[in-house]
Amino acid sequence: MNEITLSNTAPTGERLEATFLPEGGMNLIRYRLGDIEVIDPATRPLFDERFAGLGALIGPHFHHRQEIPMNFDTSLFPHIAKVFAQGKKEPFSHGIARYVPWKYVASTTQIKGRLQGGDLYKGVPLKTFEGQDFDLSFEARLHPDGLFIEYKIESEKPSVLGLHYYYRLSGAGVIHSTVQKTYRDQQEWKPLPEKWVKEGHLHFTLPQE
Repeated sequence: MNEITLSNTAPTGERLEATFLPEGGMNLIRYRLGDIEVIDPATRPLFDERFAGLGALIGPHFHHRQEIPMNFDTSLFPHIAKVFAQGKKEPFSHGIARYVPWKYVASTTQIKGRLQGGDLYKGVPLKTFEGQDFDLSFEARLHPDGLFIEYKIESEKPSVLGLHYYYRLSGAGVIHSTVQKTYRDQQEWKPLPEKWVKEGHLHFTLPQE
């Protein structure tokens, strides 16, 4: 697969790099500052086996669907036989976005990708695998102060998007992000715990669950 590496220079003068595999579900396989690697390379076998691990995408659905379309030849995706052998019914856990090649354009500091339900994978429209039509867009910009990602969808049915990144952390760390005040737990919307929220931002100290 063709690797696309974005590069920039951090305020410290160190080299900042982010490497994506657009042909492998737009997976973020490396993100490093100088000699510090942020993405956990130990999860690469999961990616090679079934498109999990490293920096995978979520979408257009999360985890397993209640209604799973199976009107296609499952041999188009070698990982499906392994998943079914484990007793699982969902062939595309977390959505089709991570399992197929994306259309993309890239520069030294930016990559833009698009994935649509009408795109063909081995002659079959992606909406056949996902069970709905959709239009996904992904844009990553590597600035001197970090990686900025915009990930959006228009779809026939309610959809969920996300970033399922496996971080390589040494000791303690902090996730700081702009978020909504609520999160969805199955079919129920719940407020974020107050200890995690500061002035409209998520402030999550690691390690904890």
